[in-house]
Amino acid sequence: MDILKDQFDAVYGFARETLSAERFSHSLRVAEEASRLGRAAGEDTRRCMLAGILHDICREYTAEQYSSLGFTEVPFCCDPANGKFDRALMHGMAAAETGRRRFGITDERVLEAVSWHTTGKPGMCRLAAVIFVADYTEPGREGEFFDRVRRAAECFGLAAAVREEARLTLEHLLEKRGLGPDTAPEEIPADIRRSYDTYKWADENGISAFSANASE
Repeated sequence: MDILKDQFDAVYGFARETLSAERFSHSLRVAEEASRLGRAAGEDTRRCMLAGILHDICREYTAEQYSSLGFTEVPFCCDPANGKFDRALMHGMAAAETGRRRFGITDERVLEAVSWHTTGKPGMCRLAAVIFVADYTEPGREGEFFDRVRRAAECFGLAAAVREEARLTLEHLLEKRGLGPDTAPEEIPADIRRSYDTYKWADENGISAFSANASE
């Protein structure tokens, strides 16, 4: 019995039924891209596919649906402009919880990868890094920033791709707030802080970032 395959099939069917066609297609592309990146990095491709198809399962949830999962107090998911939850940050955590409750997924690496696929986090496992990058480099993403991360992955590997994605994401978020890339850490808004922390961790650890926490 292949539990990972059975879980993938269950999530796939649920995603196809509940997500919009566009979101489902994106999720499928992320799963396939994660399998490709994961294979190159020595990761279990079944886990990559499962995390990829699950990662956006709650992306189109309403506030009421998030509340039903218990997501009512996640401080860094709040938009400081209005105090409301930012579903772009919260949906990964909700997806992991849905994976646990609805599909019986207990693999902590899969759940971590799904939870943090939007921002990454310091010390994330290799599978989480794969999903973080795959969500950015799947073939439906077009533009120079996405191409930069693809080149980093192709030429230098997963850790370099994580660093480049985190850097570009941080610069983009800071620019949206009228802040520059040299903004002091203490002046970075709370909802952007996770992206900053991910970048600093990837920048300081370099290619050794995933050597000690690779999936078995």
